[in-house]
Amino acid sequence: IHGVPFGEASQYGAEDARILESLLRDPVNEEFYTQIVTTLCLIGDRDSREAIIGFINNPDLDSDDAFEAKMAAILHLGDFVQKTNDSEAFDFLNAMATESNLGVDVAESKVKAFESAQMAAAPGEISVPSSSELQQDLVASAVLGLGVAGSSAGRETLNSLSGSAAPSEMVKDVSETAIKTADQVDSQGWEQYRK
Repeated sequence: IHGVPFGEASQYGAEDARILESLLRDPVNEEFYTQIVTTLCLIGDRDSREAIIGFINNPDLDSDDAFEAKMAAILHLGDFVQKTNDSEAFDFLNAMATESNLGVDVAESKVKAFESAQMAAAPGEISVPSSSELQQDLVASAVLGLGVAGSSAGRETLNSLSGSAAPSEMVKDVSETAIKTADQVDSQGWEQYRK
């Protein structure tokens, strides 16, 4: 998981989570955001929920490293939910997978960053993805996170998204993969799945 060993990360506790939350707020650690937020999710300290979701929703964090970390955070919210059974984290993850407007601000802030970089670059050097393309990436991360979360409500959402309710073929395909993940988590247990 981006260099974060599951066994090690899941052994950390609340005190470690507070340190990681502090690191996540400091832009000097930007290149490590993915590892920091992934570890926070794997620690599974309920008090970290606001820091994780706040990080995802922060429009000022629009670098490539931050966007990658936001996608990892969304995906690993499934681990957080699996470990904490936190209904608010699950609701956020489920909404990110199903509500088309939830990731708009995150995607649009990244598009603006791409546009700024494009203006400073040589012509044709940087192509700018559309907001809807980036939103699809965020949705895919959330759908995969639901597969790891291991809840009946998450499985309901995945079943719906893999059928006729899928907003796109990509979401349908990712949902089918997430259902397979949910099956593995159910049969092996979450800790064994993550090892």
